Amino acid sequence: MAQNKPTTDEHYIPQCYLKQFSSDGERIYQYDVLSGKQTPVPVPTKSVCYQKHLYEFRDSSGAFAYRNLIEKSFGIYEGEFAKTFRSVISKSRIEANYHTLCFLSPKEKTLLVFFLSTMIVRNPDILQTAQETALEFFGDQITEISARNLALQTCLPIYKALDTEERNLLNPVMWFFEDMSFQIGVADSEVFFTSDSPVILFGTNQPVKLDEVIMPISPNIVLFMKPYDNTRRGFYNRLTELRPEDIKYVNKAVVTHCKRWIYSQTPLTDKQIKWITKERASY
Repeated sequence: MAQNKPTTDEHYIPQCYLKQFSSDGERIYQYDVLSGKQTPVPVPTKSVCYQKHLYEFRDSSGAFAYRNLIEKSFGIYEGEFAKTFRSVISKSRIEANYHTLCFLSPKEKTLLVFFLSTMIVRNPDILQTAQETALEFFGDQITEISARNLALQTCLPIYKALDTEERNLLNPVMWFFEDMSFQIGVADSEVFFTSDSPVILFGTNQPVKLDEVIMPISPNIVLFMKPYDNTRRGFYNRLTELRPEDIKYVNKAVVTHCKRWIYSQTPLTDKQIKWITKERASY
């Protein structure tokens, strides 16, 4: 019996997220903020935001070991993430939900926090930093291959049962979101875009403290998170209509925090491109 070919293109922004910004569920437009060029036709979500063999362990000879172990684990979770996105989008269309005090279910909140956390630690820059830290700490006692394996184990222990006592990077990242409120904002039209760095964090490094989290979920829905002590009482888990200034605030956060690529459901207009250029230049 023929075996399935291993996955080589491993996404750091999952397709289940990018597809929320697609009109046909498969393709999106992309704009390069460095060159100022936009694709004339939408591109498949599978063709963006990936690196070859990003999550692969290797043995001492450099050959792949436990092939696609992390990638397959992501595949299991991403099915749940996709269901959560669809649920939030569907519920946001129901008028009565603007009056509920608990818009997101406990399971939806848990999955959104897990999604945000994995988005941070699966980032290629974070994995590279973890690898360099291991090399610096262990010096001659560790090879580059072993340092990379250790970085993957530390950042992405999702291929095994998660132990809250285990020393890894994923657990403390999730803890940062523990005491934060949720708000789902809805625009009256499809005005949001996303990027190659869609989880936007505002806060301080010394000490590490989160003041706000922003992540567009679809072209007209965005997730906000804030510490409970910075959230108006009664707005801890609400669905709200967004004002024009809120929409501008979200899109400004997206374009100023992206690394290179902005993704959208429809082509960006000349007016939007000029605005993006201006905002990035003044940031």
